[in-house]
Amino acid sequence: IVCGDIATTWNGSSWSKGAPSKVTAVTMNGNYTSTSNLEACSVVINSGSNVVFNAGHTLIVGNEVTVNGTGSLTINNNAALRQINAAATNTGNIVVKRDSAPMIRQDYTAWASPVAAQQLQSFSPNTLPNRFYEYLYTGTTTLTAYQAVNAATNFITGKGYIIRAADDSSASVPAVHSGQFTGVPFNGNLTMTLGKGYNLLGNPFASPIDADRFLLDNTSTVDALYFWTHTVPASGGVYPVNNFATYTTLGGTASAAGGAIPNGTIQTGQGFYVKALEFGTANFSNLKRVNAATSK
Repeated sequence: IVCGDIATTWNGSSWSKGAPSKVTAVTMNGNYTSTSNLEACSVVINSGSNVVFNAGHTLIVGNEVTVNGTGSLTINNNAALRQINAAATNTGNIVVKRDSAPMIRQDYTAWASPVAAQQLQSFSPNTLPNRFYEYLYTGTTTLTAYQAVNAATNFITGKGYIIRAADDSSASVPAVHSGQFTGVPFNGNLTMTLGKGYNLLGNPFASPIDADRFLLDNTSTVDALYFWTHTVPASGGVYPVNNFATYTTLGGTASAAGGAIPNGTIQTGQGFYVKALEFGTANFSNLKRVNAATSK
């Protein structure tokens, strides 16, 4: 069956040819809010149609996603867009929402964009423009590896960025940053160059990825993942306890400061560190993508 041989259209209240399956080409001609996962071989969202996927639900598409005119596709926090065919080309912007863990004013979160052309500053508009950082591999974790980046530039696909909380955040009461990425969703294979030592990467997809598969597919260069947790805040600009949680193929370990234990899911929008054993590459692919997960 060729994608398009079977087709159905949503008119805002019902499907013209019945609910879709993975072999069905879907056209959205009305508003749609998910109540469960939805599968299709392709999706077209026409002008004026607002499509929303809620937490725990995944839009699983064999091929491309096309958003026309004033149409919209919103992937809410803990929802996902998972695509199968790495060669499929997406068209039109979508919105991907992602909530941070609660932060106080001088906390940082490691972020990565699942869409193209998302500007750093507009993603976190109340962060001071000199508090967006990349991490330059040095073989150590010294502070000198963190270099400020121009907040007016865009996220680079597959690269992680350390971004401080909004400058008007409370210094004592943690609050969530509700981030919103807007752009064409990334799909396909991606190779990131690694320097020997620690590198800050990021999930490039609008869906979680499987950490075990990532590690197994990159076993020659990467043997562990490190997640910044900011469980214990800095004091005088210095973190008194190691706040990195780790994950290997043997499982997850909480940071020395406690907190969440990584369970093998790299979330949408998540920046994470790898320690490269040698100079080389890390590879992302659609095969590593998984359905929506509410875990860290």
